[in-house]
Amino acid sequence: MHSGRRLITVEDTVFVEGHGVALIPGLVPEGDENFQSGDAIELRLPNGNETRTHIASLQVPIPNPNHEVIVMLPREFGEEDVPIGTEVWSV
Repeated sequence: MHSGRRLITVEDTVFVEGHGVALIPGLVPEGDENFQSGDAIELRLPNGNETRTHIASLQVPIPNPNHEVIVMLPREFGEEDVPIGTEVWSV
């Protein structure tokens, strides 16, 4: 059984040298949610595979009219590991 909520559906990824893969779009916390580095997430790939990992870091884009934060994955992930359409879930 799955828990949590779908945070985003990946529309793009960007590899940032020295930091890892950024997931686009950013996520927008709901209510009193407060995400931070180390929080567990689950990647649900379009092919049905699921991978548990964690938020390596969060980046705040500027300007930021939607109050979103960009999720950075751990460095062992490459862009090819997170295809477009991957769902990111809180756990």
